[in-house]
Amino acid sequence: MTPNQAEQFLDRFLSRIVSSLGFSRITDGRYGRPEHDATAILSFPFRFSGHGVGVFTIWVALRFESVARWLDDGSGSVADPTTLKPVHFLHEVKNLVEWKFSNAEDLESSREAVLDELSNYALPFVERYSKLAELRKALESPNKQDWIDAGLNVDTRVTTLAAIQMVEGDKAGAIKTLDGGIKSLGESLTDKPEALRRIEFRKRSRGMENLRKRLLANG
Repeated sequence: MTPNQAEQFLDRFLSRIVSSLGFSRITDGRYGRPEHDATAILSFPFRFSGHGVGVFTIWVALRFESVARWLDDGSGSVADPTTLKPVHFLHEVKNLVEWKFSNAEDLESSREAVLDELSNYALPFVERYSKLAELRKALESPNKQDWIDAGLNVDTRVTTLAAIQMVEGDKAGAIKTLDGGIKSLGESLTDKPEALRRIEFRKRSRGMENLRKRLLANG
């Protein structure tokens, strides 16, 4: 099996599975369907490991167009997510789950396991977080784990929450969220050497700073 053959086998296999769940192709390896306030996205990262073996796993994501309007920098695509999670991170034991195949028959033998992952983990994530109010509730939680469970990290939680506040007409609240995030980021880096602190702060605060500028420019 060549890499091209592996991709073709996988594409046919996944298209049949996700279409039964109401998903259709957005781009290669990504499939979407409308869900509440968002577009639910299933993606299947693939690699060819050599010796004729293909390997894939599953990620689940949500894209809120209303939020993406504030977060997108113009270089992304309609498949770029607002929140993203490897499906195995939704397990209680977060060990990597992936499937190997050398031919179409191998893929068919994994059908039930793939469907179980989608039905038991990916789709419940979609149902829980595809309502903007529920996502906002998770991001406003003082518990960092709630942000991680929603598919965001310490930094993207700040920009996403600020964008949601803008969508809901709370510009002052959005700027306050960004200011607080920038301040907290600076405070979290105080124990690092100055040169490293400046580099990391500049890198991690870029999204917050850029969004803040956009909001201020939006009369």
